[in-house]
Amino acid sequence: ILPDTTIGYTNARMATILGYDTVDQLIGTSISDIITPAMQEVFMQLTKNDDTSQMRQYEFEFLTRDGTLVYTILSSAAVINEMNEYTGTVALVTDITALKNAREEEKIRQQQLIQADKMVSLGMLVSGVAHEVNNPNNFILLNIPLIRQFIEKSLPILDAYVEENGDFTIGKRL
Repeated sequence: ILPDTTIGYTNARMATILGYDTVDQLIGTSISDIITPAMQEVFMQLTKNDDTSQMRQYEFEFLTRDGTLVYTILSSAAVINEMNEYTGTVALVTDITALKNAREEEKIRQQQLIQADKMVSLGMLVSGVAHEVNNPNNFILLNIPLIRQFIEKSLPILDAYVEENGDFTIGKRL
């Protein structure tokens, strides 16, 4: 990267990453044309010549020729000549778009697994509640025929008792 923030040299891989057919199409391009607006300030930091040629590393976002976002790790160092003057920046760019996308997909999958786990827990809770509600219902349903049979056999005896003794109460009044 030259002091005027244009690309002075690049390799074929960088041209390919950014969607250019040849290196020559990228040479002379202003960096501000191939980075996202959010990266402008980071770019200004990496081109500062207040430091010696110390290597710095940034997570950096480039835009391809068609506007697609490319995530990279950018390692850069200022180039200082023998008169201690800033003459540009040398940068090594590693495309991490696939890695970043995979991490995002992993986060989505983890959230889906958490939701699925919640649904399993909810299903178990609902199943337990349904079981507790069904137990008394099943008890009643299973015993209705027995109670019906008891009442049918008891009614003639009770009717005969009423005729002989008059009205009566069974059980305790509340």
